Amino acid sequence: MCFLKLQDFKNKSRIILALDFPDYKFSMSLLNSIQDFISGVKIGLPFLLGVGINKVKKLISAFSKKLFFIADLKLADVSHVESLVIESLKEMKFSGIIAHAFTGISGSLEESTKRAKELNIQVFLVVAMSHIGAEEILNRNFDHLLKITIKVDADGCIAPATNPTYIKRAREYLGEDYLILSPGIGTQGAPPGMALKNGADFEIIGRMIIKSTDPINVVRDILKKQKDALKIGE
Repeated sequence: MCFLKLQDFKNKSRIILALDFPDYKFSMSLLNSIQDFISGVKIGLPFLLGVGINKVKKLISAFSKKLFFIADLKLADVSHVESLVIESLKEMKFSGIIAHAFTGISGSLEESTKRAKELNIQVFLVVAMSHIGAEEILNRNFDHLLKITIKVDADGCIAPATNPTYIKRAREYLGEDYLILSPGIGTQGAPPGMALKNGADFEIIGRMIIKSTDPINVVRDILKKQKDALKIGE
């Protein structure tokens, strides 16, 4: 089990692989081939439900010495329920979780983030999403959700690479003490490096890698583009 914080992986790679498609054998093979080129893995609910808890535990155990594992359940509940889920994720050897910020502080995130810290699990709060419907309610409360991120002392936030303005605003407000993880690279439209150039720490990338016939070369190409983008952003 790796007890390093996610920020300790930044010098290795800025890629977090998103695993949503529930194919256990394929995922094990994929991670075997690219584990040296990525920093972490975000496991989504479809994967967890599809392959089952025991196989997820085996997958994490097989790679936890090299990779950081985040449970993407987008928790959104009262504190005692979120805390129970966090305790279960700890049993599964996850090192980080993703939760929604909109549930608020008292009675929800204040207590559950405290429990996560007790268990040495990092918490990343969703403050904006990439789909069009997010602009109806969620993204309209972006600034307030950033305030919640600081007030509950979360470890960072999730902001979409498809809208770099949110990343820039998050970095300006949060400073350098919080991590920003950005999905939306590749299939959703943002090019590799876009989020990093605008202030993100890691890019969450799934289908661009998973659906490739040559994932190693795709990952290497992504790393090159990220490096180039970071130079431009200097």
